[in-house]
Amino acid sequence: MLLVIPPDLPVQALFTAVLPRLEEGLGGRRRSDPLLRLRIAVHAGAVHRDGHGFAGNAVNHVFRLCDGEPLRQALDEAASDTALVVSEVIHDSVVRAGLPGVEPTTFHPVTFQVKETRARAWLHVPGDNACAMRIARESAAGTDEGRDRDGRGGVSISAGHSVHMNGAVVAGGDARVSSPPASRSRRWRGGR
Repeated sequence: MLLVIPPDLPVQALFTAVLPRLEEGLGGRRRSDPLLRLRIAVHAGAVHRDGHGFAGNAVNHVFRLCDGEPLRQALDEAASDTALVVSEVIHDSVVRAGLPGVEPTTFHPVTFQVKETRARAWLHVPGDNACAMRIARESAAGTDEGRDRDGRGGVSISAGHSVHMNGAVVAGGDARVSSPPASRSRRWRGGR
């Protein structure tokens, strides 16, 4: 389910009112009810409507957050009936800001990859902080792949000729474009 919150509503209400009620409601259900557990992802960004409903990069990103392995693992292993992951945007603007009712120390950085999206997010498992911490440590241990010998991540492009990138986006790390040094005989002469 995709829930789009209008920009005029305070996002922190999601953390102080909605999520606690969800956890309480799921925990208080009758034991005869089928098991219901929720993966929740929160992100902020511009959306628009098209012929299929809401669309845009923010919609894609929140669904990829929800499909990421750290969140799936948290829900599989936690004692809680809910697990939550928030994007860097939400972490910076709501969680890290220390807004009332949001405890920043219970959110732990994880790295996820779904399709072409590789990003960092923040995992929170209500009532099972140890589970969130363990998954964050495992996520950090798995982020060494794709790093160069200096320990830096990102994209490296090396070319002996011109490189054209029309409409390309390089994200999620450092980008270096390098080419062989120009011949000393080629010097710029003249004014501007």
